[in-house]
Amino acid sequence: MFWRSLPPSRHFHPRPLAWGGLAANFAAHLRDPGLRWLFALGFLFMGSFVTVYNYVGFRLLAPPFGLPHGLVALVFSVYLVGIGSSAFVGGLSDRFGRRRVLWLTVLAMLAGLALTLAASLPLLVLGLALLTFGFFGSHALASAWVGQRAGAAKAQASSLYLFAYYMGASIMGASGGLAWAAAGWAGVAALVGVALLAALLIALRLARLGGAG
Repeated sequence: MFWRSLPPSRHFHPRPLAWGGLAANFAAHLRDPGLRWLFALGFLFMGSFVTVYNYVGFRLLAPPFGLPHGLVALVFSVYLVGIGSSAFVGGLSDRFGRRRVLWLTVLAMLAGLALTLAASLPLLVLGLALLTFGFFGSHALASAWVGQRAGAAKAQASSLYLFAYYMGASIMGASGGLAWAAAGWAGVAALVGVALLAALLIALRLARLGGAG
């Protein structure tokens, strides 16, 4: 049904595979400092998001919450917040520009993470919702910015962004287990907090960087 309902492509022009040209496109993207920062943001955004959701269930099972497994599983319904986040943040970026909005979405993630440290279930859920809202908005801005900044060979630029994005999920998502084992939720929050502070610094750097976006 999805395939049948897709609109026809308007801008795709098939080309034969040329390994040399492909490598040259990747190299050109990696030489662009703005794209490198955006790839780093993909790593940090997805890594932070996945790490929080990987281990928040353990926090909810443990004291002071002690929730049953069935209720803990419902925490993933907070993902629904992301449905409206991308569109809302996209509208803000149309009005004010990605440079002015991106760092605000990162701040939202940081504020949400701070709320998850509370011993209150409503505050923790609110924190998860705020972090989720900030994540989907941040990712929407960064991924769109990659395509705009790349200019040519957008597919290769997007593939590098997504590679970094899922590497963040793999590396940080696994490292969060070490943080949990060492210091519980405080350790997980510290790991994610450092990553998000780095993302905030990058977002502020991108706001002053020349080029498209």
